[in-house]
Amino acid sequence: MALFTRTPLFTDRKDAGHRLGYALLQYRHENPLVLALPRGGVPVGLEVANILGAELDVALVRKIGAPGAPELALGAVVDGNPPQTLLNEDVVQLLKPSPEYIEARTREEIMEIERRRALYREGRPPLRVRDRTIILVDDGIATGATTRVVLRSLRQAGARKVVLAVPVAPRETLESLELEADDTVCLATPEPFHAVGLAYAHFDQTSDAEVIEALANAAPPTILGGTVRPPAVDYSPHSSTRRFPMKVADIMTRDVTVVSPNDSARRAAQIMDELNVGVLPVCDGRRIVGMVTDRDLTVRVTALGKNPESCRVEEAMSSNVRWCFEDEDVESVIEKMGDTQIRRVPVVDRDHNLVGIVSLGDIATKSDEVAEEALEGISEPSEPDR
Repeated sequence: MALFTRTPLFTDRKDAGHRLGYALLQYRHENPLVLALPRGGVPVGLEVANILGAELDVALVRKIGAPGAPELALGAVVDGNPPQTLLNEDVVQLLKPSPEYIEARTREEIMEIERRRALYREGRPPLRVRDRTIILVDDGIATGATTRVVLRSLRQAGARKVVLAVPVAPRETLESLELEADDTVCLATPEPFHAVGLAYAHFDQTSDAEVIEALANAAPPTILGGTVRPPAVDYSPHSSTRRFPMKVADIMTRDVTVVSPNDSARRAAQIMDELNVGVLPVCDGRRIVGMVTDRDLTVRVTALGKNPESCRVEEAMSSNVRWCFEDEDVESVIEKMGDTQIRRVPVVDRDHNLVGIVSLGDIATKSDEVAEEALEGISEPSEPDR
């Protein structure tokens, strides 16, 4: 029997949190509260909170396991006054556990929540949720049953905006959770999806001690048990306190209009005219397969002797695309621009799906110094190629 194997997407939870944090930069100025699901979601949440300069707390929730199959969720209990319980009615109807079983398991999970509350928060009250942007983080999602009850509880608690953020999850699970959150950010949706742990090279169990340490390192800016939260990290290009080098995700343009290989050359030209741009990414679904410029449409369509209405984009586009990853350092992308004499580069995620485009203009808005460095190496527009 063949064993399923897949190259891990992340080194560990810290690596996943680092990447996830950069994917959430648009929320940096909303004073967000990062709520992590213990225990595995806490190391991920710590990285997200540090990158966003946000507070970190735990979302205390416990799954109510099915009889004989504890990994299968009958529902979940979320900490609160009183605790909130949500049952997965489809599973309950299928398995028909006794009311006594559900009641007993619910009591056990509430006791575990109380234990963890005392252990993790060390007497601190939970951070305020009402009227805030809440980013709910875990190390991954499988069925989504536990996540769903937490999202609903945050709504009931008066959160202004709820964002679900995870490194990996099945696509169908994410789709089923979209109505529960205002935004959903997921770095990877591998198919087929077998288990969260397969996305990580190292997926050791997170200990209670690691959770306590993470919460202490991201505590509010007051003295708590002898720990003082360090000041928020300055991520500006010239800051000497930047924790990480500037990444492409910091500066790229995210909302990119694309064309399909099967679109007509005329349609591509119309879009360029409407947007006042000279180049468009060509995508098959979310995968980038080429780039087409106004020069391509003018020269190549003419050379082919075709009508722009009948000529397809794939006949005119350049298929040898230079792209970069969203979590690459800006400095390395500048080198690529200089080496290849190009002024804009498509940006892809680790599944090679297009997520944005980065140009010298994007770089210039963040750092004139960096832009000057790039311009020194890029003296001419790129030549189209096949």
